[in-house]
Amino acid sequence: MPAVSRVDVRTRSRTGLVPGLVAVAVVGGVVLRFVAGSHLWLDEAQSVATAALPLGDIADALRSDGFPPLFYWLLHGWLALFGDGDGAARALAGVAGVLALGAIWLAGREVGGRRVAWAATALLAASPFAVRYSTGVRMYSLLLLVGSLGVAAVVRALARPTWPVLAGVAAATAALLLLHYWALYLVAATAAGLIWRAWRDDDGAARRAALAVATGTVPFLPWVGTLRYQLDHTGTPWSRGTNPFTAAEKTFSAWGGGPHVDARLLALVVVALAVLGVARGGPVVRALAAVAAGTLGMGVLVATATGAAFQPRYTAVAFPLVVLVAAVGLASVVDDRRRTAALGVVVALGLVGGWRNAGDERTQAGEVADAIEAELAPGDVVAFCPDQLGPGVTRLLPEGTETVVFPTGADGDRVDWVDYEERNQAGRPGLFARDVLDRADAAGATVWYVWSPNYRTYGTSCEALEGELGAGGRTGTRLVERDRGVPERAWLTRFGPR
Repeated sequence: MPAVSRVDVRTRSRTGLVPGLVAVAVVGGVVLRFVAGSHLWLDEAQSVATAALPLGDIADALRSDGFPPLFYWLLHGWLALFGDGDGAARALAGVAGVLALGAIWLAGREVGGRRVAWAATALLAASPFAVRYSTGVRMYSLLLLVGSLGVAAVVRALARPTWPVLAGVAAATAALLLLHYWALYLVAATAAGLIWRAWRDDDGAARRAALAVATGTVPFLPWVGTLRYQLDHTGTPWSRGTNPFTAAEKTFSAWGGGPHVDARLLALVVVALAVLGVARGGPVVRALAAVAAGTLGMGVLVATATGAAFQPRYTAVAFPLVVLVAAVGLASVVDDRRRTAALGVVVALGLVGGWRNAGDERTQAGEVADAIEAELAPGDVVAFCPDQLGPGVTRLLPEGTETVVFPTGADGDRVDWVDYEERNQAGRPGLFARDVLDRADAAGATVWYVWSPNYRTYGTSCEALEGELGAGGRTGTRLVERDRGVPERAWLTRFGPR
């Protein structure tokens, strides 16, 4: 049976603009995936610090985090080859983002032929959402890559379930599960669709594909114990839960490139194209839309019910399916001028949003580290409240700098999320301040205090800690002010020797 009822591919472009727009999208999108100039923010710095551990220690270290291990293992090897500088570390995501363009082309060809393949490639290349997560030291561009390959493998398996293709389905399933926990929803939705098709149509190909998906879950099973520990002790204490309306609004904005008018217009066009794709595509296109909706629906409902955090970046597990369905909608527009206009709007708005997402500063870590390093002396102590400011700044300070985080007194290179809320609420700013001051007094050194208010679970502890440090007889001087235009912002206060 055919993989999909193909869209009409008989019309030809009379202007030649469509191929040109695809080329602009691809070239511009590739460039944008390697031009981020911001220093690493918390999640990225935490990723580098974890991946820099000995390979055998990474899985155990992730017990105090909230993710499966595959990305960190891959990043470990990447850092060993190319170093841990900001650009070098981000290049893994950039390479994965470029490879994802080839993968989405393969998936698009399986779904609807070459026109759909090129439409999907242009949509993903120019997507500010894809650009943003191809310029960050996280696993999300890998999800776009593996997810696209997985779609190609499943659709091909429904038409020709050969052993190599089924092995590809299993491999993609395993990789997705070991990259991010939201892949559990994608795998569940995919398996449900395949089982339904196998039962309804007595379809042997769907049955084999479902078995391949089941086989792909086997490598994840040894990790289930760590997942259970993370659910019990880490979770997402840095954020409150969500609701379907908030999650939908945040996702819509993120897919377009952020809280901007042009971004919302882009998201609206992409969603409209996806609706058109569902209306004009065949059964497999509607199945892709159903799997995407099921994945996102399950993720949001679980987050709502459990109070877990929701971030639009989690939707990267389903984003390739959305792009493919939108590509079918775009390719189904027979009128050349309308198709060109729609693609032109997507490419123009996408590259503008992509430039913004790649170029925006994400953290004040570099500014803070520069101010500290300009006057840093032996014996100085750098204190952080909250500890979430530690990884980004610590990696930029000279090796051997003494760093300490409230309330645990641990080093600032990584955040330990285990029992996080309870630990922070039990912290005592006065006791912590006395310990830090005693360390600095022993060396006649300076205390550098990096802090920010309003972090969840900390209450007013960080404000109180600044007061306690100043009450010890030292004069506090504010060197860096919080920049409200930067997502991860901080004050830096210097308390000189007494």
